[in-house]
Amino acid sequence: MRFVTVKAEEQQARSAVFRTRDLLVRQRTQLINALRGHLAEHGVVAPQGPTHLKTLAVALRRHVNSCEGSIPMRLATAETLAPGSMLSTTA
Repeated sequence: MRFVTVKAEEQQARSAVFRTRDLLVRQRTQLINALRGHLAEHGVVAPQGPTHLKTLAVALRRHVNSCEGSIPMRLATAETLAPGSMLSTTA
């Protein structure tokens, strides 16, 4: 059995912050990819990556405004791109 030294509280805190940030980045990437995939089914296409999220949001709003009967699409747009959400395009 291998024994390891006890980590200092500061080292544990840094490690927790790193792991938490890594988890949030992965979840954000998953959300963006899922959104791109769902929107591609409706003909809304944007480049990959979080840097193109504003492009995707503009294309999405344009598409939603042109679809009168697509209430689920409108709700998904409002929830996903609402200010304060993980994918909000407003800083």
